[in-house]
Amino acid sequence: MNQIPARVLGLRADHKLELAEHVLDDYYLTYLKTDRAHCLIPEAAKLEAAFKMEFGQIEPFSMLLNEEAELLFARGNKQLAILRREKALELLEFVDEQDKVNYSPDRKERIRVLKSKLTFNNKF
Repeated sequence: MNQIPARVLGLRADHKLELAEHVLDDYYLTYLKTDRAHCLIPEAAKLEAAFKMEFGQIEPFSMLLNEEAELLFARGNKQLAILRREKALELLEFVDEQDKVNYSPDRKERIRVLKSKLTFNNKF
């Protein structure tokens, strides 16, 4: 799952946004066993659907949403990108609050970065 950011980041850096979106589609099918288009339902319903996932799927789902947000920003769709990033943060914070067994400094760092990006994006 950690390969998602690296692979999509590389494709975004090369301005291969359409290919990056196809990679995300593949990850949705592989890790979440669902079509990415199915996850593009209205935001409140998407969040509800996410909590019906197995607990272990929520954090990868948040990572996919964040990568999708990066692609949306690259394509100039700031509003939808912010919504995706907000949901990614909400899901990641949920996992962090609920997972009392596995402390994750990586997860804490991803939460910090998401908050920072949202603060910056909401200023403009």
